[in-house]
Amino acid sequence: MRSLSGRSNMGFLLRRARRTAVLAMAAGVASASVGGTAAPASAQTGSEALKQLVAAAQREGELNVFGSGDWNSPKLMSALEKGLNKAYGIKVRLKTTPGPSASKLMPRLIDEAKTGRAASTDIFFAPSRQQIPSDQAGALERVDWKKLMPGLKSEEIGINGAAVVIGASIHIIGYNTNLVKAKDLPKSYQDFTDAEYKGKIGTTVFAVGWVEAAIHLGEEEATRIVDAMVANGTIIGTTRTGVHNRVATGEFPIFAFDTKPVAYSRLKAKGAPVDFTTMDDFMSGTASEVSVPKTSAHPNLAKLLSVYMLTKQGQDTIWKVIGRDSPFRDGSQLNKLVESKRAAGARIYFGTDQNVVKNQYFYKKVSRKLAKKLRGN
Repeated sequence: MRSLSGRSNMGFLLRRARRTAVLAMAAGVASASVGGTAAPASAQTGSEALKQLVAAAQREGELNVFGSGDWNSPKLMSALEKGLNKAYGIKVRLKTTPGPSASKLMPRLIDEAKTGRAASTDIFFAPSRQQIPSDQAGALERVDWKKLMPGLKSEEIGINGAAVVIGASIHIIGYNTNLVKAKDLPKSYQDFTDAEYKGKIGTTVFAVGWVEAAIHLGEEEATRIVDAMVANGTIIGTTRTGVHNRVATGEFPIFAFDTKPVAYSRLKAKGAPVDFTTMDDFMSGTASEVSVPKTSAHPNLAKLLSVYMLTKQGQDTIWKVIGRDSPFRDGSQLNKLVESKRAAGARIYFGTDQNVVKNQYFYKKVSRKLAKKLRGN
């Protein structure tokens, strides 16, 4: 299994991205998704529907972003605000307020929609497992995303058009390079059961990556592997946050699976003994989606921000700030990584709306079972 060195890999991908942009401009592509210098607003608004949306968003003036996590961070919103205003020739503000996680915000949005109260947040960042129930409860506006941005792939659009994929987190194996060599990392799920990993592997309390393994391998095989790991004393602990720092200190020599490769890349750039990789035969991840609550006070600006995040400029900003652009956007950094893995023969799986619905038994039942086993319950 080849180690994906965060620093060198990202530098290579960014150089390729710049070359791609140059070729696109040479071909005469004029849109918000190309190049480092924004085109005039008239060229960027594109279709009549998008032009009308830009005008409506300008009138609304301010977007209230409430929640927690990378997607709701002031740093990301500040960067997106600058790019959004420059791209469309407008002047709007993206205002962030710390709030609950997506799973806790979901029932509030549903209740607000049912009672007709203004939504707590004008825009909802969450994976499919919170977007789908919100839509089913009638809490989200259903949008014709392709009308606003032609060319979107079917997997990018949530069921009923209630959400759209704007990024993703990939499931990685983080490791301490002082304690473990890349060649000695698990190369398959079966390898996790080897005695050499006794007392070396940490994991999350949510079975992140393991439920996807069950979808890939089958419930019975995934359960057998997890049971063997527990019996062998392979799992030395579970955690919710701060994974990369605990790998850097050596508390967890290996962590399977983390979701923030950019955190390892940044630590490595500062000299920390960390790196990350993925399985050779299977790459999984969680799709990050955005939606507009039905009682959003500023729905047009929420839609415009969503569209902007799908442009190359928006994707570049997302990658630079939180390292979680979309694997479905041609030319994005994760797309290049995913396609290189696919070309090498790996199976690719992301938890999009369609996949979550298709595999809901695994997400609802198997994930809980595996999480309990990994925690030693």
